[in-house]
Amino acid sequence: MDKEISRQEINRRKSKIWIYAAISVAVLALATWYLRGALANSVKRSEIRVAVAETGDIENTLNAAGEVLPNSNR
Repeated sequence: MDKEISRQEINRRKSKIWIYAAISVAVLALATWYLRGALANSVKRSEIRVAVAETGDIENTLNAAGEVLPNSNR
């Protein structure tokens, strides 16, 4: 009951697999490109202030929120 599959049918199936693979890669690339743009930093470099932290007497206190990072992490 087995019948031979024609060369034309085999080629059609292979090309169909390649087309689906190419479409999948294209969709994955577009999704990566879109997400990279959507998750980009929202703070402009000009809005960031950098200062050197020194030790010494406390002259004034203030309440603030943020993160202090060393300058060498750029």
